[in-house]
Order: sequence, then structure tokens, then C-alpha cells
Amino acid sequence: MGAKYEAAIPFFGSLTMKEKINYFQLPIMFKLYIPNAEGLNLHAGPVVGLKINTNAEVSGLAAGATYELPTKTLDLLFAVGAGYELSSGLNFSVRYNLGLTEVWSQGGKNRLLQVSVGYTLPE
Repeated sequence: MGAKYEAAIPFFGSLTMKEKINYFQLPIMFKLYIPNAEGLNLHAGPVVGLKINTNAEVSGLAAGATYELPTKTLDLLFAVGAGYELSSGLNFSVRYNLGLTEVWSQGGKNRLLQVSVGYTLPE
């Protein structure tokens, strides 16, 4: 996940900073299969994210500077999505994660859209 900041400083120029935060995420999803719609399902549940590291790239006025923006270690999100499972075992899903906690000290929550393709092994 990441963020991009842009600022114009009068008489000096502009500054652009891109920050990337890597998380280990543990989703706890509850799945509901829709009756009379074989293969279609809805899922929702909490997601716990643990920050692994951050990386910031700066260009413009402060190019080459290294920044470690203060971010929180723990991120809590709530995810909702839908999926479809084919009889062949191939499955597709889309999920939206909405941040519940502020991850930057100056404010801001994570949001994430996930798209996945998978295969369920036969029993």
C-alpha cells in the first residue's frame, strides 16, 4: 500500500514524495453461498495488518533525501467482497478493504481493492 504527496513551496519549487508500506495481512473472512446461484458467494470480515517496512522516494526540491514517515505498526481493516466458483475448481473474487485505523500520525486510512484468481484442488 502507499501514498503520494505533492507540495509546492513558494520561491523554491515543488516536492513529490511517494511512500510505500509493506504489510503482512491476516484476513478472517466469513463466506455466504447464495442459494439458487450455484458458485456465487459473498464474503466479509476483519483484516489485521502488521507493518513490515516503509520506503519513501523523494523528487523535486528535496531529491535524494531519505525520509521515514511515522506510521503505526498495526492496521485494522474491514473487507467485503464477492466471488464465483466454477465446477472445474477455478474461482474468481473481488474484495474491497476499508481502513478502520489511522496509519499515519498526521491522519489517513488505508483502502485497498483486491482481485484474485484461484484453483480449488479436488477432494
